[in-house]
Amino acid sequence: SFTEKAASDFSDVFYVTKEGNTFSQSGFSFPVNDREYYTAIFRDKYDLFINPTVRSKIDGTPIMVLAKAIKDETGEPTGILCASIPLSTFSSILTNSELSNVGDIVLIDDQGRFIIHQEEEWLFQKFDPLKYGIKNRSTEDVINSDNTCLKTVDVHGTPIQLFCSKIGNT
Repeated sequence: SFTEKAASDFSDVFYVTKEGNTFSQSGFSFPVNDREYYTAIFRDKYDLFINPTVRSKIDGTPIMVLAKAIKDETGEPTGILCASIPLSTFSSILTNSELSNVGDIVLIDDQGRFIIHQEEEWLFQKFDPLKYGIKNRSTEDVINSDNTCLKTVDVHGTPIQLFCSKIGNT
């Protein structure tokens, strides 16, 4: 059913206290006051924050965290409701889309790190083609490009055409 499918897309749903402690659906408890979403909600007063890609504190898998402020009657945040989504969920959606017919799909975050890559050892890594003799088009160069096509090499040094489309801030 739709409900089961939606639930399977989340690796965990949890509540965060003002002190940074968690109460999670999975039963795990871990401090999160070192995460960007914690600071964004409690210090910077965001209502909703999508955390840049991190590794799960539960099992180390790459995830994105959606965080929604819970506020009291004065509008002050008292907690955070969070849902963590494994990057494999996004990868699966992209792999099953029409885009997969044109080649491998990778996503690069705003720091130039791969957040979706068909080879897991490249997750959270930056790519610098200088070691293959290519003088430009590292992942850091790509994040400064808009919609374009670049000649570069893949992570194995094979020449490729890279089609880029920048996704704006969320």
